[in-house]
Amino acid sequence: MDLIQSSNKAAIQINDEVYSFNDLKLRVKDCQKKFFKQNDCCYVLKSSKTIDFIEKFLALWNMEVPIVIVSSHWTDKENSLRLQQIGSFYSFNEQNEIIFNQSNVRNPINNQTKVILFTSGSTSIPQGVQLSKKNIHANIAAVIKALNFNTVNEQLLFLSLSYSFGLFGQLLPGLVCQLKTKLLNSLVELKIQFDEGLAHGMISGVPSHFETLIQMLAGSEPCLSISHIASAGAYLNPQQRIRINKLFPKAIIYNNYGQTEASPRILCFNSTHESFYTEATGYVVGNLQTKIDKDNVLLVKGDQIMLGYLNDEIQTKKKIRNGWLYTGDVAKIEKDGLITIIGRNDDMIKIGGERIFPSEIEDEIVAISEIVEAGIIPIQDTLYGNAIQCAIVLKNDANLSLKDLKEKLSLSLSKNKIPSAFFKVKSLPKNNNGKLLRKEIPELIKFGERID
Repeated sequence: MDLIQSSNKAAIQINDEVYSFNDLKLRVKDCQKKFFKQNDCCYVLKSSKTIDFIEKFLALWNMEVPIVIVSSHWTDKENSLRLQQIGSFYSFNEQNEIIFNQSNVRNPINNQTKVILFTSGSTSIPQGVQLSKKNIHANIAAVIKALNFNTVNEQLLFLSLSYSFGLFGQLLPGLVCQLKTKLLNSLVELKIQFDEGLAHGMISGVPSHFETLIQMLAGSEPCLSISHIASAGAYLNPQQRIRINKLFPKAIIYNNYGQTEASPRILCFNSTHESFYTEATGYVVGNLQTKIDKDNVLLVKGDQIMLGYLNDEIQTKKKIRNGWLYTGDVAKIEKDGLITIIGRNDDMIKIGGERIFPSEIEDEIVAISEIVEAGIIPIQDTLYGNAIQCAIVLKNDANLSLKDLKEKLSLSLSKNKIPSAFFKVKSLPKNNNGKLLRKEIPELIKFGERID
């Protein structure tokens, strides 16, 4: 499968700049000449919605060297935590020069790995998900078929390209199908496209994006120029599906479910199905197989399943069991194959489509000198699906304001990982082995002192 083929058709639009598929092929060819390959070494790319990022990614794709994607929104500490796992690597400085980053860490990358994306995995340490070309090609083919990409003329894409949904679920299928992708930096830019009558074709996002867009377009006439809407990254409830349909009555709405470890798409179905406006999630895509284990947890098998976690054989074996990907999501399967995801089977929290493990955040909170212990819990949020609150135990005579806490945490955590509220408590509930009883925290904070 070639990601780009020769054509004078528009491939990428960024602001007023339009690049055809022929332009893109030439840029990729020229870019490739600047790179060099060293055995057992990868390239690290900081994602951005620019032609520079796209041409570098495609050039490295053609060179058969591993590509590690990091987010431009991560703090230096968050990037360091991830990159220290990969050994020596090439990257780009602010002058766009290639620099070599030497490390004493032995290269842990699988020899079939094409792209590494980071996810929280099932530990507090970010997991590098290793995906092969076979994994990614299988996902692209499955997405094109499930979302009827061949019937789309153009898409408006504001999702991060460090996110499997944005990169493998939208951008690459668009390139393969030779549709024009307008790259936008925010929902505000998408709103401008609607205001100026320039929004056409497909839009994609997580449920919180659509909630915000609905609020932004409140009072507007229904939009008839959008033909496809792809939602993924979090649960899209029936009420949200109805609200999206009301604003975009001509669009087919696609509800998607997946995990980065599956490249990422696993389930999909759309608003032409009679059960769409229920809690149902979708049908399996591509050549994936599914089954339910004794705990009703969904297991998945097929060409899209990752090679494994970077440098973590233990967690890989927990996630992939006899070839089956253990999703950690409780589900039920109807006789016709329609699957409904009921909920998580562990402590993982999804906020705006990103999977977050509590201990990653708690470790940063207790790093604040005035705090002894911390325990976070999810709460329902109309915008992000989930937000988080935190119960903390302070040292004697310590005093912290909400402003203090958020300022300190902003140095090491992305904005969506900072709790929206903190409650001071005397102690956290634990079992006899000292394990935090997270389910008891909601009751505990009812009697805690809210920090303002």
